[in-house]
Amino acid sequence: MDLFNVLQFAKISLMAFSVIAYLVFVKRQTIEYRLFTAYLFVVLLLNAESVFMNNNMHLYASYWMIIIESLLMAETLLINLFYLKLVKNQKQKRLVLSSLSIALSVMLIVMFTYTDDIYWFKNLLIYFMAIFLASTIPAMVHLFNQTDSKQKKYFFFSIGLLLLLLANVVITLVYLYKLNLNGNKDVLLYKYNIAKEIMEIIFVLFVLWEWKCLNFPAVRRIY
Repeated sequence: MDLFNVLQFAKISLMAFSVIAYLVFVKRQTIEYRLFTAYLFVVLLLNAESVFMNNNMHLYASYWMIIIESLLMAETLLINLFYLKLVKNQKQKRLVLSSLSIALSVMLIVMFTYTDDIYWFKNLLIYFMAIFLASTIPAMVHLFNQTDSKQKKYFFFSIGLLLLLLANVVITLVYLYKLNLNGNKDVLLYKYNIAKEIMEIIFVLFVLWEWKCLNFPAVRRIY
């Protein structure tokens, strides 16, 4: 097992543990908690499918891309529905709905005009920019609202999500820049994947800490 596989296994294990941990308390919690748990489950499925595809490239087929696209759309929809339950201001709700509508429109266009794998990879940047937009805006809106709130619900998760999204942008830009300098493609891709796995593990740790704050509020205040 190399470092990448170890990190990937650790991430999947932590994510599976976090989903189970949230499910334990799901019956006694609010609608936004249940939406959040469903979101985490979809994230777990996405990561599990990514591991499966990496280890079974000989089974690669176009329908796998359709499954991934569908899961990404479900992830984007759930995270926005979750934040819409938290946001009370009508103008902010419209902002979140607008970003979601734009993102889903772009994702649906890419999905239904899919012709081959080359087309998919050419439009990959547009696709992930749509996801970035639809995830960043509601998270920032929620954090803005939390600045004046004494009860900071989903505060740590929102910070973790924004850190993950921004880190992924930086990591990708560095990877593309070094790739254009005629670097070793395999080495760069390996380092890129390592960096992404580390950031995703950090994100899951934020998710687990949020679980602790939501279900055991007596030990919440550390800030």
